Amino acid sequence: MDYKAEAADAPKAIIAEVATAAKEFKGKLSIVKLDGDRWKEHAKHFGLSGSLPGIVVEDRDSNKNYVFAEDSTVTAAALKAHFDNFFSGNLKATMKSQPEPADNSAPVKVIVGTTFDKIVLDDTKDALVEFYAPWCGHCKSLAPKYDELGALFASDSNIVIAKVDSTENDTPAKVEGFPTIIFYPAGDKSNPVTYEGDRTVDAMKKFIDENRKSAPAAAEHVHDDEL
Repeated sequence: MDYKAEAADAPKAIIAEVATAAKEFKGKLSIVKLDGDRWKEHAKHFGLSGSLPGIVVEDRDSNKNYVFAEDSTVTAAALKAHFDNFFSGNLKATMKSQPEPADNSAPVKVIVGTTFDKIVLDDTKDALVEFYAPWCGHCKSLAPKYDELGALFASDSNIVIAKVDSTENDTPAKVEGFPTIIFYPAGDKSNPVTYEGDRTVDAMKKFIDENRKSAPAAAEHVHDDEL
């Protein structure tokens, strides 16, 4: 929960409501409070707009967040309903996402929160995804090499080379540093592999060639012609 520390009365009333609701979920939820002014940028990571108070359930197992409606009055009853719906599976996760790009025809596909499943988890394709931050120096150094890698596989429709701004988009990936590069094999999306090799075009290409599960699209085309 984020709140404004300087407004003395409001936080006390809100915290009292939260404390009342929390009693029923002891052992199931760890409820903490953060100064919403001091941790404003951190709050955005959870999908909060920045208005205070902000309350969210963070599910670290699924890497998803469930924001308590920011236009709702914070009462113990409302919070209990929110928590109950979370545990019963009736609560929809909050999706932080940039708009889908109007043109996504470049060799390196741009992924946003709402397109991750459709593009990366397409079971017929192998996908290599770079999770980056715009301010990351290592990400900037990787960019031209990653573009070159994308160009190498541009004619192979069974390989997806993609990138996603992890500071603006929610994804299922557990990313602890930038850049993080993860390979999602065709037919086995539940077992992604974090790339730990050299960040050179040759090394990344070799990794894809050795780990891909799909057949090269060009080879499939030749086979069809022979039939």
